[in-house]
This record gives sequence, C-alpha cells and structure tokens, in this order.
Amino acid sequence: KDGDALLDALRAVAAGSKDANERDDAYRALGSFREPALLARALPAALSGREGATLLRQALEDDVTRPQALAWMGENIDALAAAHPAEQHAMWMSWAAGACTAGERVRFVALFEARSAKAEAGPQKYREALDEIDLCLAMRYARQAPFNTFLAGLAK
Repeated sequence: KDGDALLDALRAVAAGSKDANERDDAYRALGSFREPALLARALPAALSGREGATLLRQALEDDVTRPQALAWMGENIDALAAAHPAEQHAMWMSWAAGACTAGERVRFVALFEARSAKAEAGPQKYREALDEIDLCLAMRYARQAPFNTFLAGLAK
C-alpha cells in the first residue's frame, strides 16, 4: 500500500516538476522498485522520452530489476524507439550489459541483435555488451564447480 502511494507521488514529480534534478531523481527512483508489481506500474513512465531513459537505465543496471525491465522492453520496444531519440537507442545495450544469466543473454540477443544495426554505434555497443555478458557467464560457470565442492565440504 505504501509502495503504491510512493509510486504515484514519484510519477507526479516526474511528470510535473519544473526542476530537472527533481524529475531525474523521481525517474531514477521509479526504476528502482524491486517489487515486480510496482516496477510493472513504473516502467511505462520510461516512454516519456529523454527523461524517461533515466528510469530505464536504473532498471536495466540493477541485477534484481533487469530481467523484468528486459521483458518489458521486449513487449514495448517499438513504443520505446518512437519515444526516445535515435542516438539513445544504443545506450540501452550498454545499460543491460550487466546481465549474467543464460536467460538474460537469450533475451538480450533477441531484443538487440537485429536492432543494433539500426542504432547509431549500435553494432559496436551490441558487441561490447554481449562480450561483457559472455565474460560474466564464463566466470560464473568456471567458479560453479569449485564453489559446489566447497559447499559439499561444509555439509560433511
């Protein structure tokens, strides 16, 4: 209940404040909701153009909110592309580069592989982000077996 009231208050500030710093803070806070239902209500504010990108960046850069933000982007990518300047589109890939699960990688590729060719500096940003994702996954897989062995030793 309190989260709903906070979300509504933040959306009002984001939409109505004359202070650019207040609007930026409000969009950043909107992208920080970790409760899936609240984040689902907050994400459409990302369609408000250049300023809404702050919300999107916040949600994509956080490990907890990234999967939901990527899923939402997949459903709304055309509206996002229309709402944001073309030079910003390649940045979405950089913001999502912290993805470190196989599922997030699949979603990232599905979302950006074809679109990257159309974005300014898109192919480069796509390759850089995908390399970062792949390195994270390789590191995770390399550490998995030794970590499991360590945990098995603790259980004895």
